[in-house]
Formats: sequence, C-alpha cells, structure tokens
Amino acid sequence: QELYCASPVRELRSLCKERGLKVSGVKDEVIERLVYDDEVLHHTDAADRAVEAATQKISSFRRNICILASIIVAVVFNPF
Repeated sequence: QELYCASPVRELRSLCKERGLKVSGVKDEVIERLVYDDEVLHHTDAADRAVEAATQKISSFRRNICILASIIVAVVFNPF
C-alpha cells in the first residue's frame, strides 16, 4: 500500500484500468481496490509490481533524455 500512496492518482487509475477494476473515486478508494486486487484476487507480490512500475518510469525517463539530447544536438549543430 505504501508504494501506491507515493504514486499519483493518474497512475493508480491506469493500473486499475489495466486490471479491469473500477477507476473512479478518490485516491484512497483507488488504492483500496488495488491492494484488494493484489492480496485477495491475484495473490501477487507488491514488490513485483513496484519493480514493474519503476521499470516503466525509467523507460519513460530514458525516452525523455533521448529527446532532450536530440534537441540539444540540433540547436548546437544547427544554430539559427
């Protein structure tokens, strides 16, 4: 549950959608659904989900760095 608390509600709702869970409600309700889904329905380890979420964030960060590097190269080597 602590891992979910640190995540933005937008990401939590996305997880709910992926799992076929109801996505509406306040953050605490969304977290409650995810925890219930983890513990009761799927018996999945929260650590595995945290690793998956972290991996997705790292991939997104890498993409953004590549885009930023491309922009910097374009500006440096193609001055206006």
